[in-house]
Amino acid sequence: MDFTVTYEPTPDEVARALAQVLKRQLRLTSLVLPSVLAVSGLVCLAVGSTGPGVGMLAGAVVFPLLLTWSIATPAASGP
Repeated sequence: MDFTVTYEPTPDEVARALAQVLKRQLRLTSLVLPSVLAVSGLVCLAVGSTGPGVGMLAGAVVFPLLLTWSIATPAASGP
């Protein structure tokens, strides 16, 4: 008896699975890096360097969103 089953996941399932893996494996990075950027940005603002300070604070806000998007977008497009 042969019970062979072929299954090909849809692009949405792949994107969901990769997003779950990203959340589990990169949790430390997604928590630590924005914190470091925020603290560095506040230090830059306190010293008087507004350009890098604002850039680092913006990076601290955008980084978690960009990290998730950068994994989910290629997975959704498929092979």
